[in-house]
Amino acid sequence: MGLIAKIKELFSAERYIQRAMEAMDKEYSRYAELSGEELLALPDDELLSAVLYRINARHRESGGKTQPHLYERFEDMPPHEQALYAVSELDAVMQEDGGLGIFLLDRDYRFLIPHLSECLREVGAGAHAALFADFVRDNRVDPVRARAFAQNPDNDRVMADFNRAYAGLPSLEAIAVAYIRRNIDRL
Repeated sequence: MGLIAKIKELFSAERYIQRAMEAMDKEYSRYAELSGEELLALPDDELLSAVLYRINARHRESGGKTQPHLYERFEDMPPHEQALYAVSELDAVMQEDGGLGIFLLDRDYRFLIPHLSECLREVGAGAHAALFADFVRDNRVDPVRARAFAQNPDNDRVMADFNRAYAGLPSLEAIAVAYIRRNIDRL
């Protein structure tokens, strides 16, 4: 494939992704208008998506500029929103993206390391908070060097042990939904 064809392919893929994001935003924008009572009437899986959409929509605009990544606005969020954001990011990585190694590798998640145990406790996930805090302490995981830690094959076993222990804990999604239902007035 020639250079011009490759460039066209990349632009085509970018347009496709942009259209998909716009369609998703249009679909989810209805959540922005719902009252707390209407949110509570949603099924659990939809409730979590709705609240996360609202948090994202509230914080992605800053100074007239759209922030492409919500993590750039984390420090500006109230603690209850930080907690839901951090918990949902961890759970998504653990359930869908390959576990703790990916969480430690990706810069979009690494900044959460110093905040995560507190965020987990905030939503009522004490066992998850203890597991993560113990892992970070016992393995001396430094957020700045977490990528190197995750890339070191000597650490594969401890990360696999963490993933197994995490899988044995109660559903973090269910805990987050219960937190939302208890705190809907703040969300």
